[in-house]
Amino acid sequence: MRVGVDAFVWLHQFAASWAHAVAAVGVKDYTGLTAGFMKRSLEVLRMGMKLVFVFDGGRTPQKDATNEDRQARRAIRYDAYENGVEGAEGSAASTRNLRASVSITDEMVSAVVEALRQHGLAYYIAPLEADGQLVV
Repeated sequence: MRVGVDAFVWLHQFAASWAHAVAAVGVKDYTGLTAGFMKRSLEVLRMGMKLVFVFDGGRTPQKDATNEDRQARRAIRYDAYENGVEGAEGSAASTRNLRASVSITDEMVSAVVEALRQHGLAYYIAPLEADGQLVV
């Protein structure tokens, strides 16, 4: 069975899990994010499914307002994390703020695409949103 995966869904999940490594200022370590992504991929492959990862491509003007709103909410959550709002660093509230502040970057996508390429796994970068490619 061939299964299409919206790669950004997985990226968001793993980026949130590895927020301290990918979101903190000055720290850009994508090792954990990439390892988690690949581990899940290989687990699904062992179940006999063939995966095709579809990544979002260019930005759509129709989503500009939505993306600006998301970016503003992420900035608020990162400020709350940095300023210790809702709890000391390392607390559950602090961790939630940091995880909610994570934004998927081109560097994250590149790291995962390179890992997929090294493992010979299929991927596709959509012209715009991945959703439209997944229904084909």
